[in-house]
Parts: sequence; structure tokens; C-alpha cells
Amino acid sequence: MKHILFIVMLMVFISFFAQELPIAYALDVNAIFQQLKNELLSKGLTSIDVKAVEQPTKNLISSGANTTDIKNMVLDFANKGFKGTKLESLVSIVSDLVKSGDSLKVASDSVSQAIQTASASGLKGDNLLAKIKELVSQHKAQIVQVKSTIGSKLGGFLKSK
Repeated sequence: MKHILFIVMLMVFISFFAQELPIAYALDVNAIFQQLKNELLSKGLTSIDVKAVEQPTKNLISSGANTTDIKNMVLDFANKGFKGTKLESLVSIVSDLVKSGDSLKVASDSVSQAIQTASASGLKGDNLLAKIKELVSQHKAQIVQVKSTIGSKLGGFLKSK
């Protein structure tokens, strides 16, 4: 009887705690972003650029990405000449890759490599951004294909056992 009472009380406690968790988590993302915003502004980013990257940056924070890595990525893209909506697009691309399962490091490296490849071909402005998106889409498709291949081989391995 005591065990049943203990289990019921534990379940009640967990259900109350779980209701409060999303609110606290949302506040933490905002607080973390505020700190990151201050760091980016102190490193020379304009308030317009920081505002532009706010939502994809919050998505990265929510995914558990390291804020130092986020800051370095945003500054790297800004130092490569991307501002405003173009900067926002790049951070969104990285956020999407992270959402698809890449680590922040792999995702930002993929985008940086796409920037170098697209820039080397002499593209500028919207054409450059379109080429970067195309190259990253190809990378994403390759990841899906590799995961699919591994999954099918692993599935066949498990079935044979």
C-alpha cells in the first residue's frame, strides 16, 4: 500500500513539474539570447543585424547549441560581409541543418564551405545566397541518403540475427 501511495505521489509531483518546465525553458532562451545579443553588439554587430538573426539564434539555443559557437558563427558570417536578411538566411540555414541532426559545428562548417565555393565562382548578392542554399541542400540530401543507407544496412543486419 505504501508503494502505491509513493508512486501516485511521485506521478502527481512529476505532472505539476512538467507543466512549469516549458515556461521556465522559454524564459531561459530569452535570457540566454539577451546575453548573446550583448556580446554580439560589443563585438561590432549592428542592432539591425542582431535583430535579424534573433529567431534562428533562439532556435539554435533551444536545440542546445553552445552560445560561444553560435556567437563565433554569426561573427564569422558577418565578417564575410553578410548583413541583415542575408545574415539571417545563413543562420537560418544552419539552424535547419541542426534541426535535421547535424551538430552546430558541422552545420556552420558546411555553410562556410558553401560560402567559399559560391564566392570562388564570382557570385555576389542574391545569386551568391541562392548558390549557398543550393550547395547546402545538396549536403542535406547527401546526409539523408547516408542515413537511409546506414538504416537499411543496419536493419538488414538486425533481421539476420
